[in-house]
Amino acid sequence: MPVETAPISASFNLDFPVKLDDPEVFRFLAGPEKAWNAIPKKPGYTLDSKRSKLMGSIDHYPAPKNADPIRLYWAVEESYLIYRGPKPGQVVGSFNTTVPMSVLVKIEMHAVLFIKDGLPKELVEKLQHAFDGFDPAKYNDPVVYAQQVLASDSSLKSDFFWIANTYQIVKIGLPERPRSNFELTRDMFGGGMPGGCTVYVRPGEPRPCSGDGGYFSKTNTRFALVNSRPIPGLPNKHRDFHEVEIKPGDDVEDTIRKIADADLKNAGCDNLHAKDWPIITVPLLPETRWSWAEVRWSVCGKQIIFHWLRMETQESELQLWIYLRYPDSHKAVLDDFVECARYSALAGAVAGVYLQNFPVALAAFRAAFTACIVQKFSRMVDCLIPGLGLVTVVKTPWH
Repeated sequence: MPVETAPISASFNLDFPVKLDDPEVFRFLAGPEKAWNAIPKKPGYTLDSKRSKLMGSIDHYPAPKNADPIRLYWAVEESYLIYRGPKPGQVVGSFNTTVPMSVLVKIEMHAVLFIKDGLPKELVEKLQHAFDGFDPAKYNDPVVYAQQVLASDSSLKSDFFWIANTYQIVKIGLPERPRSNFELTRDMFGGGMPGGCTVYVRPGEPRPCSGDGGYFSKTNTRFALVNSRPIPGLPNKHRDFHEVEIKPGDDVEDTIRKIADADLKNAGCDNLHAKDWPIITVPLLPETRWSWAEVRWSVCGKQIIFHWLRMETQESELQLWIYLRYPDSHKAVLDDFVECARYSALAGAVAGVYLQNFPVALAAFRAAFTACIVQKFSRMVDCLIPGLGLVTVVKTPWH
């Protein structure tokens, strides 16, 4: 009678996508553990945790990037308070920011043994002994070896065990913090910003952001970390219509006019005068964003597909503009409007917050502007429309 050699229930194939956006992976990356195992489950079977066969490992990306080590990313959400004046200073604002973190890793592929629950001890020991005899260098595929074992021992059946494919992520070295928009904010307040930064304290009155005589240095503006927590994934920034990306050579002032026009659609006001000017300019802004990419390796003759988080960067020039739309009846008090807008854009040091959470900063600007106008005129002026436009002039595209 021929020995049963029915197909095994799972083979060490690894022709399947491995998703690295599992919350457990992000917790591992942010934690102190050095290794994380992706162990599959099978009802009615128990993993033999003492038995694992290393099938291969990868620590560099495949061609054409095979010179680059594998790097995985996660994020930390940090909360800051902004202070102004001599220490301890007065709290004048706050912001949250998502900070990217990364670590080099290698990914190991393993074959592991699951044994059917309820088998007699003698059969369990036979399966364990057979698995111990598997040599990946000789057989390459554990399924081929398992079929030979089944053919040589009629007491073993294919449903007594399950050879599962799995992988392990092993950290190499310490976590690193890539430069991001947060560092730009830090440099804006603390000095040393590459390429410089300019604050317009009034239209046509530029002043450096930081350094000796800089606006934030002179006003003794700084921020302090108050809370930090790891978060799953790396959310990308969502822009509203006040945030526009343009190409070099495009007209920035025309872009601001279009943003202001969008604000006026439902205002019910016509024939308004315009006053637009930059409040902050940053000639070199390193921006980051995240996307999922598919990468394929060949290990032990098997194709492995990983979905991994890729960080992309671009270099841009940033211009933050104030725009005012006001009625002809109030032309004589334009200087008051400008002063309220200038104060509101820089009050609470929200200038740094624009880079972290623009919608929140925009709401803070409008609230401060309304309070300033009411203080000066005892009420809000009809058809007085203040706003902010954040224009990014792309110098190098995302790569």
